[in-house]
Amino acid sequence: MAGGILAHLGRRLTKQQELLATEGLAYLLQNSEACTGALQRIAFQVGCNLPSAIKYRPEVTGSERERPDVVGFDDQSKEVAIVEGKFFAGLTDNQPNSYLARLSKAGGGLMLFVVPELRMARLWMEIVNRAGKQFGIGQVEEIVGGRAHAKISNNTTLMITSWRQLLDEMMIAARSSGDAITADVFQLQVLCDRIEGEAFLPFNSEELTGLMQPIRHRDFCNLVDAIVDNLKRSQHLSTEGLNATPQRQGYVRYVWVGANKGRLGASVGLRYDLWLASGGNPIWLGVQDADSLTLRPIYQRVGAQFDLNVVEEGPRINVALPLGSGLEFDEHVAAATEVIRAIVQQSRAI
Repeated sequence: MAGGILAHLGRRLTKQQELLATEGLAYLLQNSEACTGALQRIAFQVGCNLPSAIKYRPEVTGSERERPDVVGFDDQSKEVAIVEGKFFAGLTDNQPNSYLARLSKAGGGLMLFVVPELRMARLWMEIVNRAGKQFGIGQVEEIVGGRAHAKISNNTTLMITSWRQLLDEMMIAARSSGDAITADVFQLQVLCDRIEGEAFLPFNSEELTGLMQPIRHRDFCNLVDAIVDNLKRSQHLSTEGLNATPQRQGYVRYVWVGANKGRLGASVGLRYDLWLASGGNPIWLGVQDADSLTLRPIYQRVGAQFDLNVVEEGPRINVALPLGSGLEFDEHVAAATEVIRAIVQQSRAI
């Protein structure tokens, strides 16, 4: 399975994805010198000299009942690093000031927030604003190269980086040292990419004021209709008794394969979910559950013949219909029609 067991569990335990990721990060820091060394180098690059020997522990509760995700202790059991992971959750009342107070009391160290790239700018602004109300802050660095930092009084460094940046650094370190932890780092990378991919992205002004997205949605729906209508005229498909159906994931035309109602059920549709999963295929030929076993081998053969993406959804199978940049509307219709005709021809032998 692509991504391994951690990403698989993350899909099923949707309400605990953030916990899985932060626990995974704690595991890496507890079990790999390469990963702890990567974090140490990141801190050094912003002027924070962490001790060479640090023991990391997850969720160490403080005097105000604050409980950061990971805390690092030096050889004298002093707290020298606090790591807090975020995906969807906002800052708690204790963050970052209770954590900074813990580090300052112990003599200073690193307070690191690990967040999705798309949340970095907004969270960094809020973190710095909160810290500035209680602590003296030196120069605040802008976000560059996936990280930013600010100096706090008492030798404490406040820092933010992305999950991708941190895990990439850990992967490089693990591979360079031959550490077997590389497989675990990879699984956490896949999980974090999946979580970030499901996050809400704030709208920008261009999206809210521009017209291209609704125009393109209309174009895709028109293309689906044109493909189906073209194949109905040539009696390769039938829609008798079936209706066009807008859905949460797009727009679907249910069809009968061939000219006769009730023979084999399929669909032609704009599928945003498959588009996201495949990385570049908006329009798909699907199959109805009752006929999936019959059409599956045909879809697989034709997909291989035309070098098309084939995606399975449990008992269902889907073939990406070809689209190419720079083509006219009728050219897209003709290319998709050729693929579906090949499937219809093979189905007639059943």
